[in-house]
Amino acid sequence: AGAPEQGPDAGGDLPSSGRAQSVRFEPAGAVARADDDPESMMDPANRALWDALRVMYYIVVAGVLAVGALYILSGFQSIREGQRGVRILFGRLQTDDLQPGLVWGAPYPLGELIKVETRSVGLTLDKEFFPALSNPTAPSNTWENKASYKPDQDGFVITADSNIAHARLSATYERRDVAAYARRVLPEDEQALVTGVIRRAFVRAAANVTVRDFLQDRPDVVVANARALAQRELDALGTGIQLTSLLIDQTMPPLNLRFNFAAVQSAAQAAGQKREEAEGERRSILNAAAGSAVPALVRAIAAHERAVETGDRAEQASTLEAIDAI
Repeated sequence: AGAPEQGPDAGGDLPSSGRAQSVRFEPAGAVARADDDPESMMDPANRALWDALRVMYYIVVAGVLAVGALYILSGFQSIREGQRGVRILFGRLQTDDLQPGLVWGAPYPLGELIKVETRSVGLTLDKEFFPALSNPTAPSNTWENKASYKPDQDGFVITADSNIAHARLSATYERRDVAAYARRVLPEDEQALVTGVIRRAFVRAAANVTVRDFLQDRPDVVVANARALAQRELDALGTGIQLTSLLIDQTMPPLNLRFNFAAVQSAAQAAGQKREEAEGERRSILNAAAGSAVPALVRAIAAHERAVETGDRAEQASTLEAIDAI
């Protein structure tokens, strides 16, 4: 008889030609195994993305820390010789008069380290009180005359006797109080500020003297008064600037009268020379007449002249005898 029939339910093995399983079913409510963690359940692409994001996070953190460190280190600055520093924090003065060297200040925008030059600064005022000339480098005797002036082009001062005069000035100043300077003065406006203060002071000083004093007799008094007035105004403004010198380099009368002023000055010099010559001749005559007795003779002559003025005949006779005796 034939062999027993075999099939799926017969408990025998599957035929060798059967296909291998591709799916495994788990019963409902089955507990996951310990090795079935989320990373092990990810496919390779998701795991690669996870690793890339984690590396990127570490790179960003390191970059932020590096930028923060560079930001803090950027607060270190060097103050050179001839400079002083002022440290600002949150808009307020924290430390003033920092000495030369390597110092730290909070970087912008938290703070600022302001460096102020303390060396002397030179300033020339060669146009503020001088007329505008077509060729200022030419000899002064070739300058054109000006019968009238244009205030927007020509510079001048008016003296106490209502005369016009010209001058060229030079000045030097220092930034002594660096804290006051940093608080009140903008570097780009500094020279314009000092120039304006000197102009104002010089106009006031010149208005208190005559043109003769301004040009010949007392120019040093004018410049001394102008310097004092300028320093007083700089202090009142709280600039921290000290005016160390103010000099008059040249003075000149109005252009159309400069030759007249020169003639008067030349005549005055000639008269002075004549006076000196007369005084020398006087001394020579007296020395020849009385030698070392000149002082006594001069006193006796003066006494005789007083007696003549008062009409005292007895005194006149006495003084004449003294003169004759000498």
